[in-house]
This record gives sequence, C-alpha cells and structure tokens, in this order.
Amino acid sequence: MAWGDVDAVKSRVQTHLDGGADHVAGQVLPPPGTTVPLEQWRELSPALRSCT
Repeated sequence: MAWGDVDAVKSRVQTHLDGGADHVAGQVLPPPGTTVPLEQWRELSPALRSCT
C-alpha cells in the first residue's frame, strides 16, 4: 500500500518493481465528495510511467 505525495507513491511502486514484481496495480481513493479522481490520475500517471 502506498499513500502520500506523488514522490512517495512513486517510490513505493518502484520498491515493488525492484523487488521482482512484473506489474503493480494501483487504485486512487478520491477525496470525500468526489466520484472520479481525475486530478490525481493526471498527477500520478506521468510519474508512474517513469518507473522501470
């Protein structure tokens, strides 16, 4: 599980990949009162695409 800012989430995903994972699933939990976390997806997407 990862939480925090973009750098913290990216670091946690990279830790899984470095540990041998060949894929990592993610789910963004939207802030209360919203239904689709578009802003969070837009922020995370470029950061996570750079994980190898």
